[in-house]
Amino acid sequence: MTIAILSPIEVEYSAVRRFVEDRREQIRGNIIYEVGRYETSRIVLRQTGATNQACMLATEKVIRDFEPDYLFLVGVAGGLKDVAIGDLLVGTKIYAYEIGKETANGFVTRPESFRPDPLLIEKARFVARNFSDLAGIDYQVFFGAIASGEKVITSQNSRVAQMIRSNYNDALAVEMESFGFIQAVSEHVKIRSMVIRGISDLLDDKSKMDATGTQYLASTRAATFAFELIKYIHKNPESTTMKKNELEQAEALELLELQQPLGGRVEKETPKEGLDINELRKLKAAIASNRIPEVIDRLLKLSQNRDVLHNEIVTQSVKWKTLQSKKRIGIISNSEANQETAQVTFTLLNIIDELGKNKS
Repeated sequence: MTIAILSPIEVEYSAVRRFVEDRREQIRGNIIYEVGRYETSRIVLRQTGATNQACMLATEKVIRDFEPDYLFLVGVAGGLKDVAIGDLLVGTKIYAYEIGKETANGFVTRPESFRPDPLLIEKARFVARNFSDLAGIDYQVFFGAIASGEKVITSQNSRVAQMIRSNYNDALAVEMESFGFIQAVSEHVKIRSMVIRGISDLLDDKSKMDATGTQYLASTRAATFAFELIKYIHKNPESTTMKKNELEQAEALELLELQQPLGGRVEKETPKEGLDINELRKLKAAIASNRIPEVIDRLLKLSQNRDVLHNEIVTQSVKWKTLQSKKRIGIISNSEANQETAQVTFTLLNIIDELGKNKS
């Protein structure tokens, strides 16, 4: 079983890293992971950077590189309400609080939320019920909504904090990475995912609190809970891994989406050095038919040994998914959407041509 754990900043990464044995560096493209062991599982670690965009890219990359069974985002957050410094929060709903529309009357929110894996959350609830019985545990584990954006909020009275409370009043904490993480992992139905946050501040006097070591405390507690959950997964594999019929249903859905699979088969292939003329024609025809996700998936498989091209395809994948989200919630005009679509398809066509040039 492979479990990938992502952490945005160094103090969070270090807290997780301490639990992993036999660590070694593993290079994939231009990224260095640490891969080790916890009990019977392979653990993959990566520090993502502290923005939703960076976390989304890192999540997409680790999924492509390792195909994990479980994927965790473990770190700290600022408390909005109910929670105290040192408490833990398991995200049951992730809001993107900055999605909306600027009007003459001000910013109008267009709430969009993602929910992490419900079965894994139930397992975390079970672990949390017994967690307080462990020696030295004097803090609470909450389950609730997290508001995720691109701003460091340092006051409960700030305009952004007030906006979040008005429009996302069930949010218990704020941070800058969960939405990117969960948006990326939501495309992969076979992966169990979870966001675990330790509360390191209550927004007011954030810098002063950080200086007292609250980030270290919150990171350590979040990591401890994550590995208690992993320990439970090891002891109860049938109750926490996807059942055979669930896998078959997921695979059937994927096959339905790919009515005419590019390359003539859907299993993972060994990347080629280049594309033959038939492959080029199929890819370009798929773009003309607006089958962009299928093209991206195919190109990602074919470019595994071409780091620069592979990273550019991942970037275009993120742009395409972001565009679809904007269209779904109505925050982009038709002309803007057409322009962004044209940019993505033009880039993909250039990538296809580049791969075709390298046919050996």
